[in-house]
Amino acid sequence: MTIDLGPGFKMALWLLGLFTCGVGALALWLTARSWPRTMDDDGITLRSGKRVLWRDCTRVVQVTAMGDGTRISGRAELEFGKVKVPLVPQSVLQGQAMLDFASRRVGTLVQSG
Repeated sequence: MTIDLGPGFKMALWLLGLFTCGVGALALWLTARSWPRTMDDDGITLRSGKRVLWRDCTRVVQVTAMGDGTRISGRAELEFGKVKVPLVPQSVLQGQAMLDFASRRVGTLVQSG
């Protein structure tokens, strides 16, 4: 499964780049390098090119960002030892399919916080 960045994320890159002379866009792009580019039966290839294997997944965490008692956003985070792979479904085109695939591979429900 190939995971494509969503239009909202791409728009955020452009706007941050415009209003921060590129610094914000660079920071956002560097953050996204830890996100999955592809998922297959053996593991995940990150946007940075690093590869992690499903069998090495040690923990699944739901992360919720709150502001003034209101949920702002959320993600799931897969831990492979010291490597953390954020799954941010609202920022990719295949968000729910990505979570469903990860759930099947790790054997537990993976959902956004």
